[in-house]
Amino acid sequence: MNIVIISNCSPRDILVLQHLRTGFDNVIIIRHKRSNSFLKRRPKNQGYVEFIGKKVLSRLRNNSLRKKSPVISLDDSNFKIIDFDHGRINSQDGLEMLRSLDTDLLVTCHAPLLSGSVLKVAKVAAINVHYGIPPQYRGFDTLFWPWFKKDSDHIGGSIHYINAGVDTGDVLAKVYPALEKSDSETDFDIKTADLLGIALTKVLAFIINEGHIPIGERQVGKGRNYKRVDRTLWISIKAILFHNLGMINPKPRKAKIDFFLTKS
Repeated sequence: MNIVIISNCSPRDILVLQHLRTGFDNVIIIRHKRSNSFLKRRPKNQGYVEFIGKKVLSRLRNNSLRKKSPVISLDDSNFKIIDFDHGRINSQDGLEMLRSLDTDLLVTCHAPLLSGSVLKVAKVAAINVHYGIPPQYRGFDTLFWPWFKKDSDHIGGSIHYINAGVDTGDVLAKVYPALEKSDSETDFDIKTADLLGIALTKVLAFIINEGHIPIGERQVGKGRNYKRVDRTLWISIKAILFHNLGMINPKPRKAKIDFFLTKS
């Protein structure tokens, strides 16, 4: 069975994908990249200070992830990696590429929203790796927001089917990383990504080995779809300050993974 993964392959994404290096044949990663220049990616309604400041903080977080993570490269994997332009994933070229790969299972891990035509290319299922617990936390920065809002119970991630909504598909697994009071955003980023890799491995193995598509758990309620613009530069700086002052420490707990793999 061919597994095709569309991913930005950021350090956090690699922490998830490295779990698939053993036990699966025919894994193809489509690594989407933005081809336009740095400044051209600035939204028209966003100032230069806000845009550059957020980019700097993002770069610092990725560097921190690289330093703290045990493995941060896919170079020694057997994956076939195809570089493809971010803006063309939903184009006719992207559609034809996915068809040519004979895609059985389509997995997204930090990828653009996919069109209905692209999703239909998956012969068996289309699945998303989400760094957040839906429906309460959908969209962007959904590990950050429960931490910032002192909602430790919803710091975690999920594996869910992809449908027409934003992170609204039936859930196949929810992961809740172990937490300590001293944990920073980078700490639970790494812990959540590691658990998501374990959960994704089990979900894919179940589908391949059992020959059944699990029903999953239906999401109840709308929750909130967080936009990229919701996390402003000032909010990120405030979170760092509050954490250093001990004002937004997460509630300690042990790690847990809940699976919803009832056969259809």
